[in-house]
Amino acid sequence: MFWQWRRIDQGREFIPWGTFWGGRGDMGGDMDQLSQLFSWSDNTIIITYRTLGDICLWIIIGVYLSFTWQQKANVWLTIKNLFNNRSSNY
Repeated sequence: MFWQWRRIDQGREFIPWGTFWGGRGDMGGDMDQLSQLFSWSDNTIIITYRTLGDICLWIIIGVYLSFTWQQKANVWLTIKNLFNNRSSNY
């Protein structure tokens, strides 16, 4: 979905109007409701969903880097303990 909203923002795709089962003509979809019930413009929908996609991407990257950093710290701690134990045996 991240890439879809980027393509929509660039004008290479259209906003997905309608519903999954009812198709484009079904006016019960999320985008239709935002547009008709809440008077959101097409541009507001695009900016909102693109921003949500960007935020989610940064959260995923942050979690990945956090776990990578923790694992790196655990590896260095294990290596340090291994060498400390070896030096204390001599």
